[in-house]
Amino acid sequence: MILPIDISIVIVNYNVRDFLFRCIESIYANSGQRHIEIIVVDNHSVDGSVGALRQNFPEVLVIANEQNMGFGSANNQGISIARGKYTLILNPDTLLSENTLEVCFQYLEQHPQTGAIGAQMVDGAGKYLPESKRGLPTLWSSFCKMTGLYRLFPTSKSFNNYYLGHIRQDESADIEVLTGAFMFTQTTLLQQLGGFDDHFFMYGEDIDLSKRILDSGYKIHYLPAAKIVHFKGESTKKTSIKYHKSFYQAMSIYAEKHFQSKSTLFVPFLKVAIAIIGSIHYLKNLFLSLWKPLLGLIFGIFSYVGVQLLWGMIYFHDIGYYEPKNIVITSVLASLTIVTSVWFFGWYDQYAKRKYLNAGILVAAVIILMIYALLPTEFRNSRVVLFLGLVFTYFIFLGLRMMGQKWRNSTSESKKILFIANESRSRELFQIMSLDKHNEIIGTVSPDEKDLSSAYINHVGKLTEVIKTLKPNEVVFDAASMKMSKILELMSFPMTDIHYKIAGHRSQAIVGSKSSKNRGEIYSVESTYNLAKPLYLRLKRLVDIVFSLLLLPISIFVNKVSVKKLCQTIIGKTTLVAYHNLQAAHNLPALAPGIFTTQNIIGELIQGNFVDTDEKADICYAKYYHPVQDIKIVLSNLKKQ
Repeated sequence: MILPIDISIVIVNYNVRDFLFRCIESIYANSGQRHIEIIVVDNHSVDGSVGALRQNFPEVLVIANEQNMGFGSANNQGISIARGKYTLILNPDTLLSENTLEVCFQYLEQHPQTGAIGAQMVDGAGKYLPESKRGLPTLWSSFCKMTGLYRLFPTSKSFNNYYLGHIRQDESADIEVLTGAFMFTQTTLLQQLGGFDDHFFMYGEDIDLSKRILDSGYKIHYLPAAKIVHFKGESTKKTSIKYHKSFYQAMSIYAEKHFQSKSTLFVPFLKVAIAIIGSIHYLKNLFLSLWKPLLGLIFGIFSYVGVQLLWGMIYFHDIGYYEPKNIVITSVLASLTIVTSVWFFGWYDQYAKRKYLNAGILVAAVIILMIYALLPTEFRNSRVVLFLGLVFTYFIFLGLRMMGQKWRNSTSESKKILFIANESRSRELFQIMSLDKHNEIIGTVSPDEKDLSSAYINHVGKLTEVIKTLKPNEVVFDAASMKMSKILELMSFPMTDIHYKIAGHRSQAIVGSKSSKNRGEIYSVESTYNLAKPLYLRLKRLVDIVFSLLLLPISIFVNKVSVKKLCQTIIGKTTLVAYHNLQAAHNLPALAPGIFTTQNIIGELIQGNFVDTDEKADICYAKYYHPVQDIKIVLSNLKKQ
């Protein structure tokens, strides 16, 4: 006998595999007696989410899109096949408490006129998220939200109606808008309304759906007894043009759809406000992401200007020997070349090494000499000037990095971490967290107040005293050792300097975030692959472009290399070398389909590993990738022609 499904849970995933796994674990751990189905719609993730999901959670229904369909459209794919009496729209960067699903289910059973329920959400630091309850946007509430006026009167119905500040955090009440991170709804109603509006790509669709639920005569309820953790695990880059364009379009679509006929002022005001505020945020975030290369460019220009003036004074006994125009052209071109080259080789990446700077400077020197040879005679300066400028810039870049590291070391402390887990799980967590040399494990607290063995420094009932005494920076809860409701209770303690992370049952990853404004953090014991690093991805892309251009003239004589394939590689649709089995390589960094495969390295010894199978070839290629490997594989295949 097939039992009816009580709850269908639809999750849209995009490149947040570890958060997704923890979310699914929390669902299964806290589903109680309810019969559930989980539907994951993957929006063409490149982090191996789909394959790993099918391997680790075969019972989950997976829809793998070939492109990013957007939040609303992807959810609609899941909603269309949902079989449960109720449907929960859930973000992958969330964790459920053990009674969350049950209290929502029971509430809708007892209140059939309620169409949807929202939960009380806290962030990774245990702080309440005000978007748990919201009002429909009006001209005034939007103005208060965008200008930050609501912060001055957080409990005012007039000034903070956007977040319904007059309703207490722990007060059960009817509201107007739910967040797309958690929407517990009647399936029939959701399907009758057609789910989310497909015109919204990434933002605003939850407000629009809430409005249509209310317009259909149903209520929306905020149920604080249903609690979840909502991390900031999304992968959207808020410095991108796409992000701001999507946000702007969403707000404009909503305003034109629901307010065009009611207010002649609302739509123009909203468009102007979003354009101004969005532009400010975009420029701010863009500057924050580019300030290091910009600083390097400025110092590089000053370095070359100084060298030219100094050389003119020492060698030619004339500080004004070089024309000002020539000084400017030489300084700007050389500095741009150096900054671009060291960026490409990873000097501005998070974990840069000196060898990245060395490689960048060396390549920059070659390019500068090539540019020098192409410049008209009147713009050429001494090669000595070019060399000295390069040397000065090199040491300036090193000095800037050393000062930055010294400043960071003086202003930041190593992380002091406290575990709350049973003894066996504590050893596993130690293995994961100790991978970071800046982590200092100060001990383990027993999750059971009755267990006072010598393996623990104390029990969870004394957690407040332990934290005050030992002063950890982070507390890691183990969801396999204790209930989520207890974790949420402990996270809500007023300890503002503590950051929390949560370890899962099956996945070897610990997830968390410092606040709702910080992106999610992940600790994992998974191996580090070169192909997961920006530097090696750029190098692989460079090999693809350069070799494809070189092979184009001879492609008519080579059977395996067509003009079409090479052109697709140049524009990034394919790559020269890919995994032998793209479907089987689900846990590896994603690659586009390749002209050649890793099968050529079978039988070789790579970093002490003898490659004897297709699977091992794919793993070694991803883990120890080097551009020389691609060149060898391509040349090897060409010789076979």
